Amino acid sequence: MDRIGDMFCTTPAFRALREAYPNAQIDLVASSGNGAVVEDNPHIDNLFTFPLKKMWQWPLHFLRYKFAGYDMVVAFNAQSKTTSRMVKFINAPHSVGTWDRGTEGYYDQTVRYRNGDHTIDFQLQVAAELGAPSDDTSMVFPVSDELMVKAQVKFPPRDGKKRVAVFIGNAKKVDTRWPEGKIGRASCRERVLRLLYIS
Repeated sequence: MDRIGDMFCTTPAFRALREAYPNAQIDLVASSGNGAVVEDNPHIDNLFTFPLKKMWQWPLHFLRYKFAGYDMVVAFNAQSKTTSRMVKFINAPHSVGTWDRGTEGYYDQTVRYRNGDHTIDFQLQVAAELGAPSDDTSMVFPVSDELMVKAQVKFPPRDGKKRVAVFIGNAKKVDTRWPEGKIGRASCRERVLRLLYIS
């Protein structure tokens, strides 16, 4: 995926895949800009950071993934030509990507965006196409105890005040924004608030 918000929005799909295939090895290739979001994700077995700005390292990464012997490769961001070329190079028995006119030829199967879908719904649609349907749209962002301690030191408690981090979404991309009706309402999932509560 592209940025942190996109990666957040894809975490429900990772959970759906893990629940549908509990014994599968699920590896994820992330960028240095969004990998931190999934560093401790319980639905991923291995996290690989792709060096986007160090092109001389790309061949090593392409070869690493090719010789890993994957049965399937899924691109949640098939708009990326780099990702699509990597998928083609890996040459797994089955490849799936989100549909894009410029890269559709790189995949055995593509999943089209449905007008009006939020990014989370779209990524869950991709998971459903892979036999992992789910209605759970809550994002997954586990926070380690070590990170919690660092956050509490950096943002010390203030009398009578609580600190909560809220992910609203991209200001430019409507399909990744938090719906207006949910901002500031009690409908925000308690679990997410508890994970991000730091004081």
